Amino acid sequence: MNDKRLGERYRLVRPLGCGGMASVWEADDGKLKRRVAVKVLSGRHAGRHDALARFERECMAVARLRSPHIVQVYDYGIDGGRPFMVMELLAGETLSERLRKLHRLEWARVAILARHLGKALATAHEAGIVHRDLKPGNVFLVRDHQDEIVKVFDFGISKALDLNASLTHDAVLGTPSFMSPEQMRDSSEVDARSDLWSFGVILYRACTGRLPFTGSDLKRLIGAVVKAPVPPVSDATLPTGIDGFFARALAKEPEDRFSSALEMAEAFEALAHRRPLAVLPPPEKPSGHMVPPPPERKRATPPPPPRRKPKLPPPLPTDIECPPLEEEPATVLYQTRAEEITMSVTRTAVSETRWALVASAAVLFVTGIAVTVLQTESATSAPVLAHAGLPIVDVPIPRVAPVLPKTPPPRPKVVTVKATTTPVTPVATKDLFEEPW
Repeated sequence: MNDKRLGERYRLVRPLGCGGMASVWEADDGKLKRRVAVKVLSGRHAGRHDALARFERECMAVARLRSPHIVQVYDYGIDGGRPFMVMELLAGETLSERLRKLHRLEWARVAILARHLGKALATAHEAGIVHRDLKPGNVFLVRDHQDEIVKVFDFGISKALDLNASLTHDAVLGTPSFMSPEQMRDSSEVDARSDLWSFGVILYRACTGRLPFTGSDLKRLIGAVVKAPVPPVSDATLPTGIDGFFARALAKEPEDRFSSALEMAEAFEALAHRRPLAVLPPPEKPSGHMVPPPPERKRATPPPPPRRKPKLPPPLPTDIECPPLEEEPATVLYQTRAEEITMSVTRTAVSETRWALVASAAVLFVTGIAVTVLQTESATSAPVLAHAGLPIVDVPIPRVAPVLPKTPPPRPKVVTVKATTTPVTPVATKDLFEEPW
């Protein structure tokens, strides 16, 4: 790559990886102003028709898939005889790099890995595509804030199930340690269950830190994959039933494995939650008459805990004598009420006397005015009588004494109320206390 540019749009920045058929670069998208990953077919394979067809096949296969757990393809083109494919740029590391550093993963991480891988494979298998090269190097762990998302990429040797012929008739493609027995025998006859085998090998490697089948050379490795039984996990830190899961996931015959990637992922997650897992074939039905199962033992119900008696406050001491309450005598109350009645009656009598004196003064005043009027009229009428020739008779006018009321003013009345122990009956005193106007 002398000019570091493809299609006058993508400028190659730095290499991210290199394989046997292609290399992957980080590049700048000049139109959309974003960073992308560009996979470029190597020069020695660009002129081969089978390699070019396989590269185009990968682009079409991935472009048909829509899943958050499969890398997305943005563009495809050929520049100067060099085919290239533009994909999303992933930030993180491959599962192979993670296992190289940690040797094995925690059980919770493996459960997440199984869930995401199951969804990715289910999407590909529903579209009729078999990956055929599923391995930790093609599984990417993408950093997403505090979480990680698993993405599958590199469908370079995938097989479309709807095609009549394979693009690689005589080649055995894949990574031997993760290849299924049928893929080692004939790569053209594999189906989705071959990816489930590779899926099981990845989970075995992540849980135990080792591969289930090994060999000093390729021949011995192929023999172990085809004939050797699955070695037990023998790890007390893993949940019970893990050996039964791998016995079914890595069964030699495809029909003895799980039927789908989602079923396999759910079975593995059931182990993570310590739930009963039906990964083994059902037990054979007994011949002859059926023996009833033994009766279930009833668990003895524990007796209820004894009730605690509530704590009562301590009793009061009996040697303390309380002094009797001093009661106010009833005579004091009634004496006070009698004094109030006496004062009220006295005020009423004084008021009546005062009004009697005012009335007497008024009578005297009116009498004096009458006498004065009579004297004035007599003095005035004398000249009139003389002018008329009438005799004037001097009639003495007696002096009128003031008329005083015959009844003397009432004396103040004093009412004495004797205090008794019986209640006082209320008396209507409206007329007694009403003042005359």
